[in-house]
Amino acid sequence: MTDYRPEVSSPDSNSQAVSEKEAEVFNHPALAGKYTIQRRLAAGSQGQMFLGLTPDGKRVAIKAYDIARMANWKATSLFEREMETMLTLDVDGVPKCYETIDASTAIRPYYFIVQAYVDGQSLQDMLDAGHRFEIKHIRDIVAALVRILMILSQHSPPVIHRDIKPSNVMMTPDGKVYLVDFGTSVRNTFHVGGSTFAGTAGYMSPEQALGEASPASDVYGLAATLIHLLSGKAPYEMPQRALRLDFRPYMPEAVPKWAIALIGACTHPMPERRPTLDAIAKAAQSASFVDPYAEAEDAGKSADSAGDSTIDAIVRAQKPKPPARTYSKRCLYTEIALGVFISLHLMLVAICFHPAVVAVMAVVVVSLWIYCARRLKRINYPPADF
Repeated sequence: MTDYRPEVSSPDSNSQAVSEKEAEVFNHPALAGKYTIQRRLAAGSQGQMFLGLTPDGKRVAIKAYDIARMANWKATSLFEREMETMLTLDVDGVPKCYETIDASTAIRPYYFIVQAYVDGQSLQDMLDAGHRFEIKHIRDIVAALVRILMILSQHSPPVIHRDIKPSNVMMTPDGKVYLVDFGTSVRNTFHVGGSTFAGTAGYMSPEQALGEASPASDVYGLAATLIHLLSGKAPYEMPQRALRLDFRPYMPEAVPKWAIALIGACTHPMPERRPTLDAIAKAAQSASFVDPYAEAEDAGKSADSAGDSTIDAIVRAQKPKPPARTYSKRCLYTEIALGVFISLHLMLVAICFHPAVVAVMAVVVVSLWIYCARRLKRINYPPADF
């Protein structure tokens, strides 16, 4: 995919002259009369992101894909996919797409996506700048992303992002969270399968390496992003054991234990064993994310205990349940008959002894019958035995 990274520039870079290649985009006939380019926001290997103005002065973000510089057909296919996906989305937290422009037949072939301008920074930029997120702020980020992903998964067909990572999450100065870059997204993969390989190492679920994707794949990417925000270390820099990220040694002591357990469940290599987005949302709501650096120690302990019950239920739900023991009808009848025979024999023998012995034998007989009754309630009858 095309990974857009903001360019490093001086404070007065807005007034700097652009290169000849950039000027081509600035003066592209497909944009003439519709948008005025102000400056470049970001650059990738095959495209650029520009800040533009509409005739009425509205700021927009224009993603320009240079077809002539494409690495291969797959890169162009991903951008075309993003164009199709963005036009169908109207989700709070996803930049609104105003239009897509197909200039692939022009002398200078380009694709353009014109969308709402997000005045903010990506989480990756903030991490690179040395910013460390407080746990309560991470809670808000996770809650916002879960809400966006739940809406996307409810689309018909579902929209799977497949490349959730800090550089694809934008945050405005007032804390609004946006999910961007749908170049690797896929529609309907969860139902029909057969999607193409796409994603970013470290944030990509194991099944994506096999060309498969489902809403559970975005759960994995969300958890990998959470690992990066909490530890300050990218997941691809961490070792793996049995396809599982060994992230726990990198977690600060301030991170609640239940949050670590939740991340572990979300990064399970088997997608069917990961919690659903709804379960994650409920866990985040029921457990208090507190900032251990700002709150009292007892508040932190109460937060751990509040979250433990919820996350324990989620983790238990991911573990396979052992199959129930089954008995045939013949085995049941044999067990009951044996119990009746032993109990009657004990009663007859007890009559020949002291009354105290009779009382003891009576207790044994009653206990035996209670055991048989409990066994009867726990029996599972296989359909073939009836």
